[in-house]
Amino acid sequence: GANVVTRHPARQLQQPIGKQRQFRDQAVDFFQVQAVGVVGQPNDIALRHAATKRHGDARAGTNLVGKCLRYAIVKLAIQCEVYDDLGDQRRHVHDVILRAMTRRVTKRLVRLGRWLVAALVTISVASAAFVYVRWVYRERRFDSLIVEIAAQQGADRHLIKAVMRQESGFDPFARSARGAIGLMQVTEAAGRDWARATGRKNFHREQLWDPRTNIEAGTWYLQRALNRWADRPWDERLPFALAEYNAGYANVVRWLPKGRETTAEQFMAAITYPGVRHYIRKVTTYYEHYRERDSPPAKMGGRGLPASLPQPTLQEGRGAAR
Repeated sequence: GANVVTRHPARQLQQPIGKQRQFRDQAVDFFQVQAVGVVGQPNDIALRHAATKRHGDARAGTNLVGKCLRYAIVKLAIQCEVYDDLGDQRRHVHDVILRAMTRRVTKRLVRLGRWLVAALVTISVASAAFVYVRWVYRERRFDSLIVEIAAQQGADRHLIKAVMRQESGFDPFARSARGAIGLMQVTEAAGRDWARATGRKNFHREQLWDPRTNIEAGTWYLQRALNRWADRPWDERLPFALAEYNAGYANVVRWLPKGRETTAEQFMAAITYPGVRHYIRKVTTYYEHYRERDSPPAKMGGRGLPASLPQPTLQEGRGAAR
């Protein structure tokens, strides 16, 4: 008879179990590949696993498929969660780096701003100090010359300095549009009058650039204007003399509504040139300032002027400044 090969019962039982395990492993691999394919990796391997279906118990296969599907879904969810965690970590790191960079930049900007403020303050203080020192030097540069010439001509040194400040700002090279030059803005015609009156020969306009010559000629012209009104108190003489120095004697005569009887207040109101009125006010203010600054406190009168001299009480008229 034919030889019948019999197998051990354990081996007969192991064969279907092995097939189920093989099918299970193949299904698990299939769904793993599908899960990986969902998150962006190639899933062409799944096509090969799809053709590896084997015959077996339908219920066991269905259960295995269900379990593998659940496993694949869980693994996919875990992978998605991992990717989300990685994204959160990257965003967190990015935020930390950004905050750190922002703090560094902010600190640098604050330091830079402090340095800029300190530099601006230093430059401002240095500029103000330079301007002040330069102005003090210019203002006092010709004091000794003013005192000397004022003593020679019997003039008020404070009035000379006030006129000089208004005329040129103590600039010996100042020049006006009408040809007046120097510290006291003396014209060539006024210089020639001074040269004839003092016996100066060979006078020419260029000599007025010399500070001494300019101050001598300007002081002489100013004293002549003051002496025209010698019969009046000091506060009455000053506006007439300053108006003549600025606009000429012909205009002063034109602004005398009552002739020689015109008061200083009436004269100021009759001036038709607002610039002349402004000039008189400015020079008077400077004059009072220099007298108050240079006069000893013990010898001052009510407004800071020497008690031995009348105090100017000039009544200013209304008008636009030049």
